[in-house]
Amino acid sequence: MTPQIKIEIIQRSFKCFVMGVLGLIPLLGLPLAVAALGHNRRINQLRAGNWNPAYRYQFWGVVGARMGIALLFLAGTAVMACLTMLNYWPTYH
Repeated sequence: MTPQIKIEIIQRSFKCFVMGVLGLIPLLGLPLAVAALGHNRRINQLRAGNWNPAYRYQFWGVVGARMGIALLFLAGTAVMACLTMLNYWPTYH
């Protein structure tokens, strides 16, 4: 692995971490979470089985991105369920 590739892996790992943590922000964090997952994919392509010195940043960035996306869809599902229940809830007037 050349030094340039190692530098890119470290930089992308840190970007993945920052974007993954910011991906926890509701609605605004969705594009950042997707970008963090994109950085993760590129890191795994560049790494090609070699050791990543900034693996912890990559790992926690991916965890934050996945949690942000999951929480967004969970909240969206809860809102849709509440709106559906309120719309079709029987009223006795």
